[in-house]
Amino acid sequence: MMELKLDERFSIKSDKLNFILQRFDDIKDKSTGEVIKQDWKDIGYYGDLSHAIKRYASEKIKEIDSVEVNELNNKLEELKIHIEKVVKKENIILKIKE
Repeated sequence: MMELKLDERFSIKSDKLNFILQRFDDIKDKSTGEVIKQDWKDIGYYGDLSHAIKRYASEKIKEIDSVEVNELNNKLEELKIHIEKVVKKENIILKIKE
């Protein structure tokens, strides 16, 4: 089983069949809506690591409030560089088709 920590809030784990994208999230009490703890929450299951990483990039982009096109391009480039560093650190060969 592999675990790839992408940043403080996102990681990818694997089992025999899937790569699982997880986010560190608030867990709320269903009746009160009050935050009772924080824990890792599965947000997607993928048969291919590159698909999990694409979803991570998508989730990070969704966190941006408002942005100009140039800023979005810069953010995408930052994400690409960050992902390449994480993948290189873990000695993972990754081919993502654009």
